[in-house]
Amino acid sequence: MKKIFFLIIILIPYQAYTAQSKDTGYFPTKTFSVFFENDTFFNTDREYTNGIRLSMTYNSLPEKYSKIQFFMDKIKKLTNLSGNPGLRYGYSLSLGQNIYTPENTEAKQIVKDERPYSGLTYLGTGITAYTDNIMTTLEFSAGIIGPLSLADKTQKEIHRTFDWNIPQGWDNQLNNEPFAGIFYSRRWKAAKEIKNGFGFDLIPEFSAGAGNALTYMEAGVSIRAGYNIPNDFGTPRIRPTTETNFPLDYSDPRLFSKFRRYGIYAFCSANSQYVLRNIFLDGNTFENSHSVDKYPVTGTTTVGIGIILHRFNIVYGHVFNTKSYKGQKEKQYYGTLSISYSW
Repeated sequence: MKKIFFLIIILIPYQAYTAQSKDTGYFPTKTFSVFFENDTFFNTDREYTNGIRLSMTYNSLPEKYSKIQFFMDKIKKLTNLSGNPGLRYGYSLSLGQNIYTPENTEAKQIVKDERPYSGLTYLGTGITAYTDNIMTTLEFSAGIIGPLSLADKTQKEIHRTFDWNIPQGWDNQLNNEPFAGIFYSRRWKAAKEIKNGFGFDLIPEFSAGAGNALTYMEAGVSIRAGYNIPNDFGTPRIRPTTETNFPLDYSDPRLFSKFRRYGIYAFCSANSQYVLRNIFLDGNTFENSHSVDKYPVTGTTTVGIGIILHRFNIVYGHVFNTKSYKGQKEKQYYGTLSISYSW
């Protein structure tokens, strides 16, 4: 009797696990991601010097989802995906902070030819409509720029912790200003080839945003190649509508049987941006503040590697930015790291 009881105790969890591992109605609908970017990876401390974003994504929601049905109806019209077979929805919640400093962080006064000190702390919510080959996202973000963002306190505390030099010019940062913006992106898989686990995919994208902090258009393309590439729409840098890294279906290696949930791949992306407004260069919207003359057209290239381990997707990349304003002495480089877990 004890043996039978022992077998039941062992088999029930095992059966529950295998039931979730097969296509029996269970599908991981939640993905938590941590995005971290810093120029310390290149031993610098200037320009866009730190970014962090925490996000929770809920995917594969049914079309009728009462709490956000209004927004889903709107995005359905905006995306032109209505009538597509396999159309699914999702939404995301995010919290983030970005920090910007001039190159000369030892000066207490304003460095006229360098960008102003500034920080942004924000909340975002995104609504997504997607099929196996197309993903469209609409994100609404709001937050605060200036001392209330606590960016100065964050940077100073980190520098004290690691015994780094404390930036001296935060008294000259941008003034407090509320931030609000709406952002749109569309990504699609233009090419995909997988054979015996090895393969590649090609993902073009277009995005645009409007708000008192950022108004821009951006276009680019990314390519990934390797073994057991995740079936998602990639893991871009910290920016609006960045939550595209959740599994789309059971062909994603994160959903394979337990001992096959692994993969490794390399990626490269190239993007070009046309920037109409960037408060972190243009200065405050409604008050006089330090500013620099920005370049309206900039470019970004990212190269890196991703690893799939069980339900984790770990991605690291080097980001190379062209100069963003007149007087900028050097191009900027920084590292981008993301860790996501789906369940």
